Amino acid sequence: MSIEPGDNLESIRQSYMNTVNELNQELLAMKEAYEQLDAEKQGLISELEKRSIGVDQEPVRQTIGMFSSFYIRL
Repeated sequence: MSIEPGDNLESIRQSYMNTVNELNQELLAMKEAYEQLDAEKQGLISELEKRSIGVDQEPVRQTIGMFSSFYIRL
């Protein structure tokens, strides 16, 4: 039984497509996780802002900026 050149190309193409599909699934999962973390972050920011009414707002903004920078690096 010999392997035809077309069979080899088809095998390579199928392997490539499988890899691309797997990477797309991983990327989608990462995007969904990021969106969930971003929503949680927004909720925490809102809660922090509510709790800090009547307190100097500048430290709150600095804290929010610090956490935002941290999440961007993740």
